[in-house]
Amino acid sequence: MASTPMDIDRVESASPANGTPSLYIARTLAHNLPSTSAVPDIVANFRPTKLFKRDEAKDSRSQPYVLSLDYDDPGELLMTSESDEAIQIYKIREGRHDKQLLSKKYGVKLAKFTRNSSSIIYASTKQNDAIRYLTTHDNAFIRYFEGHEGAVTNLAMHPGSDDFISCSKDNTVRLWNTGTKNATGVLHLNTPYLAAFDPSGQVFAVGSPSAGQVLIYDHRNFDKAPVSMFDVVESCASVDTDQLMKGWTKLEFSNDGKTILLGTKGGGHFLLDSFKGHLKAYLQKPEGRTNRMAPGEDTAMNGGWNSTNVESSGDCCFTPDGRFVIGGTKQGVVVWDTLAHVGENKTLSPTHTIEDLRQAAVVAFNPRFNFFATADQEVMFWLPDPHALQLPRDLSSELKWDGDGGNRKVCPTFVTSCSNQIGLKFKNRARSLSGHDHCFLSHLDSREPRAFKGVGLTLLAELVVLIKILTSIVVHERTKPYNVVRNNAQPTPPHSTDPNDNTFPSHTHIADDPGYYSRRRDKSRQ
Repeated sequence: MASTPMDIDRVESASPANGTPSLYIARTLAHNLPSTSAVPDIVANFRPTKLFKRDEAKDSRSQPYVLSLDYDDPGELLMTSESDEAIQIYKIREGRHDKQLLSKKYGVKLAKFTRNSSSIIYASTKQNDAIRYLTTHDNAFIRYFEGHEGAVTNLAMHPGSDDFISCSKDNTVRLWNTGTKNATGVLHLNTPYLAAFDPSGQVFAVGSPSAGQVLIYDHRNFDKAPVSMFDVVESCASVDTDQLMKGWTKLEFSNDGKTILLGTKGGGHFLLDSFKGHLKAYLQKPEGRTNRMAPGEDTAMNGGWNSTNVESSGDCCFTPDGRFVIGGTKQGVVVWDTLAHVGENKTLSPTHTIEDLRQAAVVAFNPRFNFFATADQEVMFWLPDPHALQLPRDLSSELKWDGDGGNRKVCPTFVTSCSNQIGLKFKNRARSLSGHDHCFLSHLDSREPRAFKGVGLTLLAELVVLIKILTSIVVHERTKPYNVVRNNAQPTPPHSTDPNDNTFPSHTHIADDPGYYSRRRDKSRQ
């Protein structure tokens, strides 16, 4: 697979085995310090960084179309399913193509990583409508999940277990566990083409376009009636009458679980309150929207593949902090700030437009790194431009090293790169006649520098800066999900509706704590 480095690629001094330069993507500093680039600080600085293009087919067939994008949980791998019945896997840190997996016998779409980065699930497009469970290291099937009698339209993995949901054109939603081939539950609904788990995994949403509704189910009591039913027609008729009951392309919860993104192929996307179902904002698209099929739609092939008769896993998504929504267009991407002021008409225009020559028909943001990918017939990696990064205001300070005897002042250099790292590089250190180091720490708005005198104060200065960094910047902070049901109660919805509830620590990473759900479940039964 050919790759084209863009203008801000960092070329590795020693090329790896396949000759592809590394992008040097990293989420930690030296000594395991956390990354220090918050999404709001860099979201406007993303640039198309590296392009991956399939090799030309020998029989002169056109380039295949990318149907879906997905990341593994650590954010190290990106996977695509494509219209030529192939799966491509990329290594994010190294910025290179890793391997290709073929599924010519069964076809492939909606490929998803499980909790294990070396195993995936995907939907078939030929022979039958089974879901296939595959190991990527040897391209061997583990098992098939059979039961659907119509094409699968959506797959959603549970955020903290091996459970997953599948939606189908046979008007069923099936719940599965990768450990067994039989479905653990079935819901019979009308056109349930989309589904998504909330960040806690305790509830899931199902989108029914023909009914114009989003239904919220308790994951542990899915066989009961939905705990909430949101009428999209009633909530959103004032902003868009065309896509209320058709053309739904994406269903996703925000990081904090308070907002649902309902993507459409029309003039905009809907942001719904996940507790009450009312419209929070209508994300208006610019001209030049993408034209992929929505899940469940039928379109004649008319002699071959084209962009109007292939599906997509969605051309919009939340950023990991839940604040921004990235949307694809025919020439690049746009960014909406969900915290921006929304007027009485509830319409929100893009706050940033990042242009590119290629269509972004499929969009997915990395769950761990400041990185996202877009695709149509080619895959594009997007990274913050290191030359455009701005330090936060309270870190815009200048460290000046001075000494006795008129030695010159030397300022430390803040080092930023595609890896979103911020460090300090001291070029020189002045020393007084007494042998002590003199460090003058002066802020830009300060008139008089403050002097510190002592031995080895370089370490002290570095410590001061690192403390300021760690206490002032947060990257991809996970906020609290919903509370569990207590005392076998069945409230509506089955989670805390108090927005000020702080029982869940904001720094906990559910995916990194496999025992979290069992502890919460045991606590709720007491």
